[in-house]
Amino acid sequence: MNIDIKKAWRLPWRMNNAPHAVLDIVRGCNIQCRSCYNDNVQSYFKSLDEIKSDFQKICQFRKISSVGLIGGEPLLHPEIIEVIRFLKSKNLDVEIFTNGLLLDEKKSQELATAGVDLIFMHIDIGQKRLDLPENYTLTQLNILREEKARLVRKAGMEAAMSVTLHQQDIDRSTLFVKYFRESPHMSYFLMTLYRHMESIGPLKGDLSSNITSTRMSVARHDDEPDINDVVTLLKEKIDLTPYAFIGGKINADKPRWVTYLIPAAFSKDNRYKDSFAMRHSLVEKKYLDIQYQKNGVYPFYSRQNSTMARGMLFLNALLGGYFFKNLLFLSNNFCSRILLKRLLIQFPAMLLENGQVEHCACCPDLTVKGGALVPVCMADNFNRS
Repeated sequence: MNIDIKKAWRLPWRMNNAPHAVLDIVRGCNIQCRSCYNDNVQSYFKSLDEIKSDFQKICQFRKISSVGLIGGEPLLHPEIIEVIRFLKSKNLDVEIFTNGLLLDEKKSQELATAGVDLIFMHIDIGQKRLDLPENYTLTQLNILREEKARLVRKAGMEAAMSVTLHQQDIDRSTLFVKYFRESPHMSYFLMTLYRHMESIGPLKGDLSSNITSTRMSVARHDDEPDINDVVTLLKEKIDLTPYAFIGGKINADKPRWVTYLIPAAFSKDNRYKDSFAMRHSLVEKKYLDIQYQKNGVYPFYSRQNSTMARGMLFLNALLGGYFFKNLLFLSNNFCSRILLKRLLIQFPAMLLENGQVEHCACCPDLTVKGGALVPVCMADNFNRS
């Protein structure tokens, strides 16, 4: 079954105006993940000057409103606060992708003071962690996620979760989404579908031209889920319908990113009450157009605001969204706190049967590798000095 993308909003971004990019600032980590590309890699920290150089390279190609800091484990970087302050001086929203092991109350406050807006916590199945028992359960994993999310929210930042989904765990995707939907602290959820990048082989080129592989074709790895299967499962099991998508550079109608916008209502004591998946409307399209015309850059990140969420739901209902569903939700949750949660499913770059490399048409996770602009999902496949 294929995704019915005709009902989803194709985001208007292009390669040179997608509003987000990524800075890979450290190699080396303090935990082990089953699908990590950092295995047996010696720790390395980019200097602040190197990070600034990478940033300038990105800005020469693309004007951004948001940047993510990744690794390895970014919180191990000795100059992480200076890096954050530099990026905030450029009027950017700053996100950090961390495993959360070093994220305590003191560190959370330090990051918030420096200006971090959003923290994605990769607390996932198959990790070897010091803060979980050896044979931990999904319940124990969720307790740890919620504990870290509370710290992040208490410090004034937005909290998010991240998982890498393997084919063997595809049925658990609905459980991950259920936890995310019912968490009073989590605002974003990034679900990355596992890709066996070693089988793609060495790559050359960059995002300003074309990316090619030394191999002509590659068979799909047994543990690689397909985005169609995941989206279909979410629709059949928990009635989630895609809100927006990004297509591929070669096949524009084949989604490589799928986004869900999920309004969720919570009582004053943070008990989950209700949620559903929104449908896009003219409101969101006009908002992006106005912001782009006004600032020359698309917005990427939005801080939670319950009042603004109500206004968006009302206007969305009037201008193309679910009229009765939106208004019934607002009526039933008149005194509730409303979060607009965003679920993002990422289908990493891949080698097609004809030997072409397929990736997002606008690659929102552009990064710098060896001086070249490349997708972060396959950056390690570029053999550059």
